[in-house]
Amino acid sequence: MKSPAEEDTPLIKTEVEFTASRPDQMLKDSMSGTKKRIYSEDRSKLKLIHCAEDVRHRSFTFGDKVDGKALNRWREIATAIYHDNGKILDIFIRKGPPWSKSEIQRRLLEAVELNSLKCLDVLCKKYKMEEFSMEKDVVLFHRRYGLSFWPLDERPKETALHVLASKLTSTNAMEVLKKRPKFLTDFSDVPDSHGSTPLLLAIKCNNNDVINGLLLAKPDVNKRNLHEESPLHVAAVNDHDHIIEEILKTYSEPEERTNLLEIMKNIDGKGNSILYSASQSGMTKILNLIMEYDWWENCLEQQKKSEEQDWKSFVCNVCAGGCEGLAKIILQEDPGLLLKWKEGVTPLM
Repeated sequence: MKSPAEEDTPLIKTEVEFTASRPDQMLKDSMSGTKKRIYSEDRSKLKLIHCAEDVRHRSFTFGDKVDGKALNRWREIATAIYHDNGKILDIFIRKGPPWSKSEIQRRLLEAVELNSLKCLDVLCKKYKMEEFSMEKDVVLFHRRYGLSFWPLDERPKETALHVLASKLTSTNAMEVLKKRPKFLTDFSDVPDSHGSTPLLLAIKCNNNDVINGLLLAKPDVNKRNLHEESPLHVAAVNDHDHIIEEILKTYSEPEERTNLLEIMKNIDGKGNSILYSASQSGMTKILNLIMEYDWWENCLEQQKKSEEQDWKSFVCNVCAGGCEGLAKIILQEDPGLLLKWKEGVTPLM
């Protein structure tokens, strides 16, 4: 049995213990006896991390009372994640006070931020062991790193998957999440505080690895954020044909495809079809892709019912973009389009 002194000994030495004047020094892991070199840049970052842990810890306390032991534990967990020490993190999970559901989600976000893959695996394993209610237990957090230019009160609060969606180094982290998929499946459709889902953010960043991983969970491709943007709409407007193709492959069951077609017929929520959104890009890849399917006519018929100005804009965009097949069909069905509109232009001008 450990003595009180031994129980209070940090598993990983904290920032106070490695602020020596030397440019770097060795940090000894008191659990395994191994040493890890800590460079000055790491010390600076860890100092900021520990300060953030202090602020968060004090926000949960009343008055001036601070639980030093709990604070040290929080610091040491953050340090383990920073150094991607999965073994030490696993010890903290298995021993000591139980982890709250909020704490698990926060540490998952930090592991993704730092690309700490070993710790991410440990945390996914921990998440799998918990019973989560997606109505009651979801908590959103501000990112800790890399957004100093963005005022905190304007930033969205997010999940680990939102952070992953915007990272260039996300391939390996996504593989970890796919290996233990419960968190990926549960949170694939959870919006941030601005209403954007991880899939929407991944599409905006054209992050194909994350897009493909999220689609495994079949999230809602029509869920809109505060700006009325949806994953499907943003992909269409930006002519991301590879994303549309993956979505079509993913939602291939008869009922899924029927629902997807209904979404595509009113992709912007204003009565415009996916043909209209795709034409706005000024390119033709998605238009040509849709023309390969037998339901393109449904989208065209829906577009004919749109506002007059939207219809004119659509026809002009199709012609200007060079989608010859669709332009030919439109002009054959309505030869009058070749006559000048009251604005004094034709689609071919």
